[in-house]
Amino acid sequence: MSEHNKMQIIDRPQSVTTPASSMLASDAGLPSAPSAKLITQLLTLVRRRYVTILAVTGAALLVGVTYALLTTKQYAAEALVEIKRENESLVSVGASQSQQMIVDQEFYETQYGLLRSQSLAERVASDLRLYDNREFFKEFGALDSDWSQGERFLPTSRASRIRSAGSVLLKHISVSSERLSRLVRLRFVSPDPMLSKRVVDAWAQGFIKTTLERRYEATSYARNFFGRAPVPTSAAY
Repeated sequence: MSEHNKMQIIDRPQSVTTPASSMLASDAGLPSAPSAKLITQLLTLVRRRYVTILAVTGAALLVGVTYALLTTKQYAAEALVEIKRENESLVSVGASQSQQMIVDQEFYETQYGLLRSQSLAERVASDLRLYDNREFFKEFGALDSDWSQGERFLPTSRASRIRSAGSVLLKHISVSSERLSRLVRLRFVSPDPMLSKRVVDAWAQGFIKTTLERRYEATSYARNFFGRAPVPTSAAY
């Protein structure tokens, strides 16, 4: 009987004693001891270094505000131009689809090149009289002291100023084609919103005028050529 009781005592599971504080913390969802210790250390660090933290935060805010105030704002203006080939139906007659695609690609690439040309940029600079605008050159850092005598531009520097103004315009304008369309997007960026709009409008108008002038010159040349050609006469018998 004593041996049976002894076996019962040996096989009985031992109870584990859990600290009351740990049970309360786990039941209440409070952080464990290591987490609480880390939070305490962080709070202590903040109390000791709050002056340094405030100084760094204030300096960062001051730098951000200063940068925002000193940075020159940029304004963009956009315009859409439609490019359409003249006598398109005549080109497609007798041509395969692949040949027509090649002709189309060459035509549109040529038009994109003309839109990015120095000659068109100089035309816009001349139409807007930017070559006489001292503030324009100052704004873009392109003012040359050799152009003027005192506060007045020299007449002899006009051609150089037009070239320089055209180069400035080319650096700040972008020409991009709209996918699966005949539209081309012009975009000009400058610190002056009115200037951006004027340049984009003048660029589109200048391109249209240049295209019409080329077509007129081609037609006029053909008319003059055939007008001067000798007319064949029938032989007299």
